[in-house]
Amino acid sequence: MASYCGIIKNVFMAGIAFCSIGQAWAGSFSKVHGPYTTSSNVLNNKLNAQSDASNIRLSSSKPDPFKPTPFNPVCVYRAALAEHVPLTVMYAIMKTEGGSIGTSHLNYDGSHDLGPMQINGRTWAGILARDELGQNNRSNRHIIRHLLKFNGCFNVSVGAWVLRGYYDAAGGSSSHPSPQAWAQAVGWYNSHDPIAMRIYQSKFRRNFVDMVNSVMGAGLK
Repeated sequence: MASYCGIIKNVFMAGIAFCSIGQAWAGSFSKVHGPYTTSSNVLNNKLNAQSDASNIRLSSSKPDPFKPTPFNPVCVYRAALAEHVPLTVMYAIMKTEGGSIGTSHLNYDGSHDLGPMQINGRTWAGILARDELGQNNRSNRHIIRHLLKFNGCFNVSVGAWVLRGYYDAAGGSSSHPSPQAWAQAVGWYNSHDPIAMRIYQSKFRRNFVDMVNSVMGAGLK
């Protein structure tokens, strides 16, 4: 992996933080569920982080926020920028998750992972419904789950928010990027079980390296 460090540093912003992800398992495996404390307008921030072509607000009648909407590189870039998540992390997570618009993956516990970044509807729909729509009820959770499943730009915005919350919970900061904190955040994104975390982190690391190889193979120096 060491041979990739120079490549990553030159090609990807903040990618150098992941050169040691294979060793950065972090010492604490306490159960952290994510960023429960949200800003007063997280949902609209998520919607506003989308590309101009897909920009929506729940209070606006145009365009329709419930119409299936694909995401594009601009959406991913804006989501990463808004939450201060390295763009490399976003794409590697998306490749690891393997989701797409309309995807709903049934988990063993009966919950569903939704959309391109496979956001868990049971965990996050209630939190966003409560904090951003005023009440955690069935109707509001349905709205959030529908957006997560069918609106790609909204999905990647929430994914970036979740990742940033886990990074902060792991003790990371924007001023001093922490490989250990990002490794922990990547693991928590999938599971809080130590064994499942390590499996996911290893898969993420392989996808990250493959991504670097693809860029270099395209001739980007």
